[in-house]
Amino acid sequence: MGLGAAIDRDAYAECLAYIEVRSNIIFDKMFEVYDTDKNGLIGFQEFVTGIHTLKKDQKRKLQCISLIKYC
Repeated sequence: MGLGAAIDRDAYAECLAYIEVRSNIIFDKMFEVYDTDKNGLIGFQEFVTGIHTLKKDQKRKLQCISLIKYC
């Protein structure tokens, strides 16, 4: 989309601290789910696509929640 905005793991962890949640395996896995190109960043397009996919695809949502390697 050309926006050039992204969040890395450190910023992600900082956001979790802001909402008073410590990083754990579920939040680490969610970072991996959104980081589809595996470059260590969640870009805007990845974030929007991730939210859309998890909202629409119930099977994938369940797989991600149960931390199956597929995600």
